[in-house]
Order: sequence, then structure tokens, then C-alpha cells
Amino acid sequence: MSQKTEFTFPVVELNEWRSRLVELDALAPANPFAVILIAQIQASAHADKAARLGPLLKIVRRLYDYGYSGP
Repeated sequence: MSQKTEFTFPVVELNEWRSRLVELDALAPANPFAVILIAQIQASAHADKAARLGPLLKIVRRLYDYGYSGP
């Protein structure tokens, strides 16, 4: 007898959420996936890796402000 676990996740198009950052920001304190979407949208807006660092550090600070903790 074999067991199988299957996970199904909806696909999210980042460009669809780009115009909804205010909505994501409102969801972020209670929804870590909203924070991940914000981070991905901000990272994809900057081609230069060095330019990505500032916005991503802001996301990490926001996670701590929302009460999320590190490992």
C-alpha cells in the first residue's frame, strides 16, 4: 500500500498584483504570502542586484514589525 500527498497551489501572475500593492500592504500583517508577493514585485522592478537590496531589507523590517519572527 502506498501513500500519496498532493499539494495544489494557485498560480499568481505578479503583473496582476503590481497595481494592487496598497491591497497587499493591508493584507500583509496577517498574511505572510502578501509580504512575499510585495517582495517579489519590488525585486522584479530592479534589474540591478544592488538596487534590490534596499527594498528587500524594508520587507524584512516590515515582517518583524508585523510580528513575524526569525528562525
